[in-house]
Amino acid sequence: MEEPRFSAGLWVFGGCADRFCREGYSEPLPLEKQIEAAGQVHGISAIECHQSDFERISAQRFRQLLDDNGLTCSNVNTDVWTSRRWKWGAYTIRDPKLRREAIEQGKRAVDVAREVGAPGIGQWLGADGFDYPFQIDYTEQWKLIIEGLRQVADYAAPDIRVGIEYKLKEPRTHMTIGSVGKALAVMMELDMDNVGGVIDFGHALMSGENPAESVAILARQGKLFNIHFNDAYGYWDDTRHSPSLGDAGVPILLPQDRLPGLFRPGYVPLPGGWPTRRRDGGAEPHRPMEASGQARCSSANCGPEDDGRYRHPGGGAQSCVHPDGNGALNRDVWLDGPPIEG
Repeated sequence: MEEPRFSAGLWVFGGCADRFCREGYSEPLPLEKQIEAAGQVHGISAIECHQSDFERISAQRFRQLLDDNGLTCSNVNTDVWTSRRWKWGAYTIRDPKLRREAIEQGKRAVDVAREVGAPGIGQWLGADGFDYPFQIDYTEQWKLIIEGLRQVADYAAPDIRVGIEYKLKEPRTHMTIGSVGKALAVMMELDMDNVGGVIDFGHALMSGENPAESVAILARQGKLFNIHFNDAYGYWDDTRHSPSLGDAGVPILLPQDRLPGLFRPGYVPLPGGWPTRRRDGGAEPHRPMEASGQARCSSANCGPEDDGRYRHPGGGAQSCVHPDGNGALNRDVWLDGPPIEG
């Protein structure tokens, strides 16, 4: 049986900012250092990136950095939300010039994927949606988003897969493609072999879905192209380590031995992004959970005590992965106190 392979988004290693702390909760790392950090995570064999990353690095230099760190690129995502020009939408904005520019960014992601050897691109259209009743013409909105995705998918065919990722809300209060059903409706209308879907575990929870069922819905149509493994409480995009929140992580996707045959290209991304805060006021950017049953703890003092749990003397926010007696992963996370087992 083929073993699942794990990847991580480069943004996991780049620090995090939000509207409450615009300078960020930690010092941002340059792209080169993000790749080096990804290469140090045991079990990670690939990364995801954005087409906008290549405004400051060449594809040749990027490939060399991946090679130097034993990594490949599994997916190139399309960034059409971080600029204020997309505040009224990207593929659905009514300004023809800005809409063309947005679609060109989708095609740029395809170009980057071909240049770095990635099998697919991601289409998470965070700016396309609405905030108020009567703000948009829904019929026109769906017409434009379908047309935009078709242009990008035509440009990507036949060699690059296009994965459509849905999310209920944020940054818009209502995103146009906000559920697995809406995403599948887009795929079926496009009716293209290189177009499929992306299940983000936390996004599925936000949409009130059982992620296992969402996976099955896409998989039975041959449309499951990617899975983002993260955890959340369900009402917001917490993007926590998976699984880490106890009952919130119960609806786990599927038995692991079924994952490799269900989706393409076969990498399980371990995203993250919101900071882990410490009691001393500092913050650490999220890191993907170690993708292996081998202990990869950096603390020389970390070890099991009488109750079989691992503790880090000295306090501070800590997270580690260790195998139990049966080879399964146990992860203890705590803040200056007894571990909270997740």
